[in-house]
Amino acid sequence: MVRIKWLDEYGVGHQKIDDQHKKWLEIYNTAHAKMMNPDENVFRTAGLEALQEMQAYGEYHFSFEENYMESIGFAGLAHHKQLHLDFLKKIEALRLDIHNGIHVLNSEIIKTIENWLVHHILNEDQKIKTIVPGR
Repeated sequence: MVRIKWLDEYGVGHQKIDDQHKKWLEIYNTAHAKMMNPDENVFRTAGLEALQEMQAYGEYHFSFEENYMESIGFAGLAHHKQLHLDFLKKIEALRLDIHNGIHVLNSEIIKTIENWLVHHILNEDQKIKTIVPGR
């Protein structure tokens, strides 16, 4: 597990979306730090807290991003919405597993989030750049 540092290549050319992505990476990095904390009480709750924060922020961010994409006539909006929905379903499934007493490793949680965030921002969200107004 590694912390994610903001790189210019993550930028999509829309300040609010870029700021939201930075905030999302901050949430991830905070969760990462909690999962590395030697305090057992912090470590034990870190995974579930990370999932809850990711889900809440995801719902906020996805709504904003999808509304923006709709406003600029983004052709891949339906597919993009499905990617967002799939991620939220994955997060919810992990939360339900924990709630139902199924042991889910913090490393699995953080790796799932890390892989999705980096891949989604670098591959899917970059498609916004091609139609950002004023470019």
